[in-house]
Amino acid sequence: CLEDLHWADPSSMELLRRIFLEINFSVLFICVYRPSIRLFTSQQAKQLGDSYHEVRLQDLSPSDTQTMLESLLGTGDIPEALRHFIQDRVAGNPFYLEEAINSLIDTETLVKENDQWRLTRPISSSIGSHSINGMISARLDRLDKRAKRVLQEASVIGRSFPREILKKVTEHKEAVQDFLDELVSLDLLRVRPDLQGTTYDFKHAIIQEVVYDGLLKIESQDVHQRIGDAIEALYPGRLAEFFETLAFHYERGKSQRKAVDYLIQSGKKSSKRYSVEEAHQYYRKAFHTFMQEIDSGIFDQVSLVRLLNTWSPVFYFRGSFEELEALLMEHLDLVRSLKDKEERGMFYVWLGMCLWGRARFEESYAYLHRALKLGEEIGSKRVIGYVGAWLPWPCAELGLFDEALVHAERARDMAAHFEADDYPYYQSLDSSAFVHFAAGRPAKIHELGQALLEYGEKRSSIRAITWGYFVKGWGSMAAGDFPSAISFNEQAIRSSRDPFYTQFPKLSLGMSYVSNQEFDKAEEPLRDVLNHAQKHGSEILGLAAEAFLGAIAIQSGDFSGGVALLERAGAHFRQNKARWRTAFIDLILGEVYLNLYQKRKSPISLSVLFRNLPFLVKNLPRAARQAEHHFRRVIETAESIDAVGFQGQAHLGLAKLHTARRQYARADQCLQTAVHIFETCAADAYLEQARQLQRELET
Repeated sequence: CLEDLHWADPSSMELLRRIFLEINFSVLFICVYRPSIRLFTSQQAKQLGDSYHEVRLQDLSPSDTQTMLESLLGTGDIPEALRHFIQDRVAGNPFYLEEAINSLIDTETLVKENDQWRLTRPISSSIGSHSINGMISARLDRLDKRAKRVLQEASVIGRSFPREILKKVTEHKEAVQDFLDELVSLDLLRVRPDLQGTTYDFKHAIIQEVVYDGLLKIESQDVHQRIGDAIEALYPGRLAEFFETLAFHYERGKSQRKAVDYLIQSGKKSSKRYSVEEAHQYYRKAFHTFMQEIDSGIFDQVSLVRLLNTWSPVFYFRGSFEELEALLMEHLDLVRSLKDKEERGMFYVWLGMCLWGRARFEESYAYLHRALKLGEEIGSKRVIGYVGAWLPWPCAELGLFDEALVHAERARDMAAHFEADDYPYYQSLDSSAFVHFAAGRPAKIHELGQALLEYGEKRSSIRAITWGYFVKGWGSMAAGDFPSAISFNEQAIRSSRDPFYTQFPKLSLGMSYVSNQEFDKAEEPLRDVLNHAQKHGSEILGLAAEAFLGAIAIQSGDFSGGVALLERAGAHFRQNKARWRTAFIDLILGEVYLNLYQKRKSPISLSVLFRNLPFLVKNLPRAARQAEHHFRRVIETAESIDAVGFQGQAHLGLAKLHTARRQYARADQCLQTAVHIFETCAADAYLEQARQLQRELET
């Protein structure tokens, strides 16, 4: 996975930090980077402790500079003028030092006679520019024109280049080996034999940059094109290894169609390797290249929609729903008139997914059904399979549990027809698990979580494994076993390689901490989720995170602020007909008012009193009525969608309320109902809470 790291990418740095923290065998990573880059934040470096050491490479000291000079010339007898020049002008940069000596030797300012080095003229007049680039340019100007041309062609290939590609590209094929030998002898190139043939490296990246910058744009464009063609001709069976390289050269060459094709292939490749930020950049380049050439006749509308459909999953794995919605909506009119019904159907699939991420469930449901209609009309297993994987999510939010499970089962049937694409299969398993989570069926959730883990191990799918742990966390939450839920969610976070798949279990982790009364541990993951959601337009996560942060605010004494956050989330869910989430918010509010009623006679600190005086004056006298109102709304909603878990929890909440009001007969009646529900759905931890309260009532 280290080859996928990009220093400017925060997710790559987070992955590297996890590797450092989690390895349990002896291994050494050496990361070389310029001082302008920070490998880790100060907080991350602190977490790594003694396993991380930063060594700053300083300029050579004067004595070390002289030692290197003597090593380069193979003698301690250095002309005094040369010593002074190196000390005064070159300072402690070793590469600059090497290039200065090479330049002096090339111009015969510094010559060796009878094993002694001597200067033939004043140094200042011979070395010209004192910059490294100037020195290199001066050396290049002294090359034979043909050797310089070969070096320029090589610079277009890259810092390292296989000899076979250069031989295919160069204008001087017959003499190329002689020129390569000469360039090696001049210390501009280094030769590196390997299993694939002979590879040459520019001695330093700066040399390659200076050589490349010396080409006219039209010259470099022609060479880039020839390099792309050469790679295709030399490695027809290994093109997947060169997708990124081919995209790079054709993008700078003359074939924009090939550039787009290889950029898309590079995006697919990166996504499969869990490098979604890298994949996103490849797709973005492909899209921009496409749009620049849209009027040239090279591309058609179907190709554009196909590109959007291929790119959309990357937005999902990043959790970037706001950006994706803007992109898809920009092309919605075009898609409506598209004759290719399969691509139109897939476009509606991803638009439906995107709207789910924005917590607009009715719209999501409508577009996914539109996609399903198209898929069934043309018999597209691809469209039907993807609809089946995604439609259960908005179905569950809308309380359509039976319909959701039918679609998920259909997705698994369709998935057998495209073995190379495991997404619809594992996505249908986790969407089924969400339906059972919403319904409150922990045993079934655990069963699906185990199936995901086994499937992930079998297919080496990190995404399926992440979902497996996450789903098991749902199962534990549905049973009321929050310590186990915390453990499973932590495993999911550790295994995840995708930003969105990391935020999902982080949300559940924070929820589990809140439910387990560990409020001090809950805030950090919930804040992380909220920040990500607000940055990327992911209301499906952000609203839930806000709601539980509201619960934390209430616990810390900010009653009015906390309830406002909960009510804001509830209003959004009611507006979008999300009956399950509306019931969830009512359940939390019921617990809040129950807790307020239970503590009504407890002393309140002056600071809390003054912060919440209007709220307490209004709500403290009616806390019991408010609690009962919310619990009964939960029961009403949960019964209408068969969410048995919420029914049981609401009856348990009512039992606690009636007990606090000394209405023991009503409390016992609610407890009997709660016990029956928890026994039926195997919610063991909640069942034990209900029985414990029964035992307390009996005494």
